[in-house]
Amino acid sequence: MGQQQLLLLVLAALIVSLTIAAGITTFHNHAIKANEDAVYRDLLIMVTKIEGCFRKPTLLGGVARTTTMAEITSFHQIGYYEHDADGHTIIPDKTFHNENADYILLPGDTLVIEALPAEKPERRILCRCAFSQADKKVVYTLEQVTSTE
Repeated sequence: MGQQQLLLLVLAALIVSLTIAAGITTFHNHAIKANEDAVYRDLLIMVTKIEGCFRKPTLLGGVARTTTMAEITSFHQIGYYEHDADGHTIIPDKTFHNENADYILLPGDTLVIEALPAEKPERRILCRCAFSQADKKVVYTLEQVTSTE
């Protein structure tokens, strides 16, 4: 009888430890997915701000409907600012950081924003923005790229 109870105790401990391990893995995977969703949301907000900058006259700080994205060269042009530990405003140039990711702006005829998510920076997300002459609006694509480094 004592041997059966010991075997049952070992089996119960094994089941509990496997359940805890599965719960930790599920929580970690959910954190990664939630971070990626937040990065996609940030990128869509950036695309909206780029669209606004593109439609805004030059006098008001926009690029006044030029035919390429080459005029947008920094994050502060589309309304992004950071703050240091003392609360001072930092004007970002080609890099921007928030709790979700580090963002890198690569200006050109097609504007590229590269996002390095906080949870898994090796799973980069690229957002490419261009002006569509036919539609007279900014079009974009989102693409996830896994680094092999």
